[in-house]
Amino acid sequence: MELQGDLASFCKANSVSASDVCRDALRVYFEFKSGKAFDPQRMAIICEYTQLVADEWVKKNAPDRRDELMAAVDARMDRHHGR
Repeated sequence: MELQGDLASFCKANSVSASDVCRDALRVYFEFKSGKAFDPQRMAIICEYTQLVADEWVKKNAPDRRDELMAAVDARMDRHHGR
């Protein structure tokens, strides 16, 4: 089974037991299911909504500044995310 091989490789590479990995995975799973963990799908929805609203605002209120704003976004991506 592929998962068993992946688990064995991970455990060997990180000097950790399979029990520890499974315990951690279950903890994260239960936190996610209970709403206590980071939800990448929710974050993606929030980001897309924010981007849509910002795009619409710029189109309506500052269309002539779009290139300037996008250049600032690129600079921030480089500075904060090493892009």
